Amino acid sequence: MAPDFISMTYGANGSRCDRTLRCTQHMVSTGLRTVGHLTCVANR
Repeated sequence: MAPDFISMTYGANGSRCDRTLRCTQHMVSTGLRTVGHLTCVANR
């Protein structure tokens, strides 16, 4: 595989973000283009 980018969903459904941050840091360290996205539908 040769992806143009990889992405990570940030702490879905109110879950803790610790794991998301660790995974994202690892993704960035690979040198691949990393794209984060936040889901803001019905966010209170």
